[in-house]
Amino acid sequence: MFPRPAASHCCLVPTERVALCAVLCRSASRASTRRCDRPPTLVPFSSALALMVPCPCLRPHVRCVYAQGHVEDLGRQNVSVASFSASFVVAYVPGSLLAHGYDGRGQPVPGASRTLVSAGVPHHIELSADQLTMSADRNDLSYITATVVDAQGTTVPWSTASVTFSVLEQAGGDAPALELLAVGSGDPLDRSPTVGVSSRAAYRGRVVGIVRPLVGAPPDFTARVRATAAGGLKSDDLVIRGVASN
Repeated sequence: MFPRPAASHCCLVPTERVALCAVLCRSASRASTRRCDRPPTLVPFSSALALMVPCPCLRPHVRCVYAQGHVEDLGRQNVSVASFSASFVVAYVPGSLLAHGYDGRGQPVPGASRTLVSAGVPHHIELSADQLTMSADRNDLSYITATVVDAQGTTVPWSTASVTFSVLEQAGGDAPALELLAVGSGDPLDRSPTVGVSSRAAYRGRVVGIVRPLVGAPPDFTARVRATAAGGLKSDDLVIRGVASN
């Protein structure tokens, strides 16, 4: 629901089956057989992978491997010219799932690999922001993402933990220089207010808070934002500093 989402982490969702899909860009001409010099990229979704090819290629294919104590090669699938996809359907097993892209000549494509890792139980909160420096301008905003992760730092996508944001006092006990403007998660079924609240249930393991400078905030302010969560999860702090605007 917010225009600046944080970058996604890759993880496996513990459903009964996990589908890995490799999808060719539909704008590519089906009749073309010219070689593509631009490497495809793997785009992660909650329980799938998509291989997006930016221009027509010679029948690329994808190879998937499961790794959990041992390595299980799931084989290769050609990307169908008719359906622009190659799919692997496997039973869910905790561990790592690796997908590798190959060109039409069977050679690995640099950069066309991605690993999905299964998540453990929720352990702590990790904070990140689209910007860690702000001008003391009411129109300047920072979007702070609180992510529920396991002990290894993998996003726990099924977590719905209630996350609360707070802006702490500045060093020396001065009043906070930032205010919390809104909190949201992007959950399409959650219609509760986003402005003027400090807490939200995580959606796919994430909650986003928006902060902005208070009226009269000094240009060189230092502000600390904290995110806490129910269920005994460890909290996290993030420091945002003010810089003089041009």
